[in-house]
Amino acid sequence: MHDVLIVGGGGAGLTASMLLSRLGVDHLLVSALPTTSALPKAHLLNQRTTEIFAGLGIAETVYRHGTPPEQMRSSRVNEHTNEKSR
Repeated sequence: MHDVLIVGGGGAGLTASMLLSRLGVDHLLVSALPTTSALPKAHLLNQRTTEIFAGLGIAETVYRHGTPPEQMRSSRVNEHTNEKSR
């Protein structure tokens, strides 16, 4: 029996698993997928996420495997018309 069950091996589930491991909490992570994705799932990370990753010692690895900024395209949605602009 585990103290915590984490459902989903996405960014939140994997981060929760790393944090619980650091705290010595017995947990089980279950996912419908057999492995993690080789492709980036998040296009942007907020500051707090970056701080948590830095604390876990994985920020540089995440950056290294992320899409280079020069290959990113930005788009904005006009909140009044719901039209995209670049």
